Amino acid sequence: MEDYQNYSEKIHLESSSNIGFSPRSDLVWHSDQSSIPYIDQKTAALQEELEVYREQVKKLQSDLQVSKETQLEQLQEELKNCTQKANDTILNLAMEKTQLHQQNKRLQEAVDRLAQEVIENRNEKNKIQDLEKENTKLSEKIYSLEQEISRINIEKLQILSQNEELRNSYKSLRSKVITYATQEF
Repeated sequence: MEDYQNYSEKIHLESSSNIGFSPRSDLVWHSDQSSIPYIDQKTAALQEELEVYREQVKKLQSDLQVSKETQLEQLQEELKNCTQKANDTILNLAMEKTQLHQQNKRLQEAVDRLAQEVIENRNEKNKIQDLEKENTKLSEKIYSLEQEISRINIEKLQILSQNEELRNSYKSLRSKVITYATQEF
């Protein structure tokens, strides 16, 4: 359209200065009045050509608008699909997070139970160690008592042996006394 306006301005300038102007080979411009119908005819042809170009531009703009609308619809559909997929993914992740949270809670409860059992086992172990210490002390006492018993038994045996010797001595003395008494009387 700018070319047409530039062309019209050049024609107007040339016609007012009465100088011949020929921008195209098929258009001859002369300053006399006889060429006015020819110019009008060429102007009408150019205006028709311009209208054809304008129609083509309108069609291209319309096609472009339709293409833009189609692309917009496609993009909106794609956005809708992507949004749906994102929402589904978010929902799945939320469900998975909930499941993981529940699993984590169960595991934490198991860990707490195990920790309690460890504490109880540690207490039991301490009790067992205390009992082992007590058992060691008792074993030492038993050993000491066994040694004491052994010593007492040895003393007892010695006393029994001495008693036996004393009995034998007593019997021997008695028999001597009886023998002496019988000899005297």
